[in-house]
Amino acid sequence: ESRAIGHCIAAKCPSQSPALVPNMKDLQAAASVEASAFDPYASFTFPEKVFKPHYGGTPDEEVFQGYISKLSAKLDVYEQILAKQKYVAGNEITLADLFHLSYGSMLPFAGSDVIESKPHVASWFKEISARPSWQAVAGGVSHKSS
Repeated sequence: ESRAIGHCIAAKCPSQSPALVPNMKDLQAAASVEASAFDPYASFTFPEKVFKPHYGGTPDEEVFQGYISKLSAKLDVYEQILAKQKYVAGNEITLADLFHLSYGSMLPFAGSDVIESKPHVASWFKEISARPSWQAVAGGVSHKSS
């Protein structure tokens, strides 16, 4: 439900950030690409290579490589898109871009350089990963006890 929450926050607080939901028709198409072309493959790589060993299991390299291979094919399409425009939904950043951060940032920890292997995708991901808001989250959210 994080996608729905992101859409809700962006719609309710438009003055708090860039217009992350500028053109709903284009954004829905781009966001559905993330949800169907990126997330299903990226989200299973980390559990296979990190969670399984952590909990005493053995990662299945064939399963992992299968996910990476499918993700790589999808990112080939992103490569073509990002060669023509700055972000996945156009030339302005949107939620469609930001939704890639969580699993995309975990891929190197799972042992994949699939994002870095595609120049336009790598540049795009480096840029969205450098956003101060993502850096704050990626660095860990501190919690003060009362």
